[in-house]
Amino acid sequence: GVLGRGPDGVPRITWHIAKPESEGGSVGFTVKVKSDYGIRRLGDRNFILKVHGEVKAGSTVGSLDYETKLAGQTDVSSRGYFRDASSGIVNKGVMPPKVGNLTEYTMHWKLVNYATDVRGVTVRAKVPQGVTFTGSVKSNVDGKPVYDSATREVVWRLDRVSATTGLIGTAPEAVFQVSSVPTMDMRGKNAPLLGVTDLSAIDDFTGIVIHSSAPEVTTALPDDMTVAGQGIVQ
Repeated sequence: GVLGRGPDGVPRITWHIAKPESEGGSVGFTVKVKSDYGIRRLGDRNFILKVHGEVKAGSTVGSLDYETKLAGQTDVSSRGYFRDASSGIVNKGVMPPKVGNLTEYTMHWKLVNYATDVRGVTVRAKVPQGVTFTGSVKSNVDGKPVYDSATREVVWRLDRVSATTGLIGTAPEAVFQVSSVPTMDMRGKNAPLLGVTDLSAIDDFTGIVIHSSAPEVTTALPDDMTVAGQGIVQ
C-alpha cells in the first residue's frame, strides 16, 4: 500500500495488484484520529468519521463507505468552600476546623458538556461519616441535589444537557451545604467532606453511556483562596 493524498487533499491509501486473478488478498491499516475536536460554536457537534473505499478492475468500479460516530464527553468538577456568600448560602463555624466543633461548607458541582446532547444525567457522591447534608441547596437549572439517607449519597439528576453547554453559555451548577464535626482521630489531618463524585449519562448521538468523575473534597479547600492551607484539624 502507498500512503498519499487525493486531489481534494484528503489522505488516501492506494493498493495496486498487478495480477488480481492470481494475486488476490487483503490489506489492513489503522488510522490515528485527533485527540481533540475543537468546539468554538454551537454547531460544533455530532462529529462523524468517514472512510470511502474504491476498487477498480478495468472499467468496473466498486465502492464502500464506512462511517463511525464520535462519542461525546461530559465532565463534572467538585469543589468545596468555607467562605461562599456569593452562592447564597452562608457557612457558619470555625476555621481551621477543631475536634468536636461544627463547621459548615458548600460543595459546588459544575458540568461541562462537549460534542453531543446527553440525557439521563446522574451525579452522585457519598457523604463521609461525621459529615451531614444540611438540606440547603441551590441550582441554576431545574433539578436540585437531594440526599439519599439509605446510601448516604447526594444525588443530582438532570433530564437533558445540550451539546457545548458549559463551553458555550452557562454551565449547569449545583451547590449544597454540608456540616462536619471532626473527631479526635482526624486531628492533624485534612478532614473528608465529600467522597469521589461520579457522573453517568446517555449520549444521544451514539447511544452509549458516558462516565466521568471528580476527586473527593476535604477541608484542604484549594479552591477557597481565603482559607486554602488552613484545613488541618486542630
